[in-house]
Amino acid sequence: MSRLRCSLITSFSTQGIFYSKKTFGAFDRIDGECRSSDGRPTAVELYVAMEPDLLHWKFEEEARALHEGRPSLRPLNCAKTFSELSPTDIVKAAGEIDANVRSSEKGREIVALATFLPEIVASDRRVNPSRQDAVRALANIITLGRLLRKDFGHPVSTVEIVAGSRFESLKGRASGNGERKYEVCLETISTIQARLLQSLEQALQLACSGGTQRDDCPAIALELEPGGYFAVRNIDSLTSLANALDQTPAISDKVGFNLDISHWRISGVTIQEIQSNPNVQYRIIHSHFSGHHRCAHFGDCVPAPAEWDNFTPWLTLLRDLMSPKEMAIRQHKRLPMFSGCVSVEMEAARNVDSIVEIVRQLHSRL
Repeated sequence: MSRLRCSLITSFSTQGIFYSKKTFGAFDRIDGECRSSDGRPTAVELYVAMEPDLLHWKFEEEARALHEGRPSLRPLNCAKTFSELSPTDIVKAAGEIDANVRSSEKGREIVALATFLPEIVASDRRVNPSRQDAVRALANIITLGRLLRKDFGHPVSTVEIVAGSRFESLKGRASGNGERKYEVCLETISTIQARLLQSLEQALQLACSGGTQRDDCPAIALELEPGGYFAVRNIDSLTSLANALDQTPAISDKVGFNLDISHWRISGVTIQEIQSNPNVQYRIIHSHFSGHHRCAHFGDCVPAPAEWDNFTPWLTLLRDLMSPKEMAIRQHKRLPMFSGCVSVEMEAARNVDSIVEIVRQLHSRL
């Protein structure tokens, strides 16, 4: 059985990948930590929605100004920015990303792309950005992953995407004492999930059009977020979505789940529930890792020494997803394969030392 591979998500730096020495300066320190035992290059999961990089795609001069400490007044949004990229823009982006990521004599390779497109389940009443903006953006990001894979040799297997929230609208009104009160309108899980499946089908149709081979495109890994306001939030919503995917052949072979261990633990999902629910287990195609608070998602952290043993069963579960039996079942059912990667997520980390420490500890346990 193959060994799990440790990778690192670039969202630990808010400075992006084009104008910052911090982002890949950290990788310089951990190249040895992330390198696989078989000598493969350091694995990178590229977060594509960082503000300086969004500026770079369309407004390079403003991106340089932002890097120099001058704030940008241009409103930025991942869905809007990526939806407006032309095929030529995407080809250029793939080449620039490859050049920046490989800026080390040891070499690095991208194994996944991470996004932020909550508009993917927005109602049709929402505009600027709209749900269709998010659909086009996702299609373009899938295309970006395909180009990195086919033209530059990066083993990009997944595009991670948050499955969106249940918020439909927020209404404010003045109360009798002069204060404003707000009413949140929520949509049902079934409504949101149906809209999500429709959006994913549209995005895959766009990404796989024009003679593009479907097998060349990375799969979509849906993210569970802890909390009652999200479309995928617990074992029940995972199960209902997995069952719906089984009934949606147009996308069943290209959509699965990202098992973010901290998110699933906070949401109360147990390993026993996963193992007793094969429809959910067979949909796990990628994984994220970080320490976390027991009760809420306050931020990412390095697990305390006494906490590491609590993650061992989860790593064992992921390792089992790479067994010949599991892979044969997925192939027979025409389901996407597990990437084999566990990506360390330390969003906006305060220092590089904590990143090096969590990568070192995780790598030793894989």
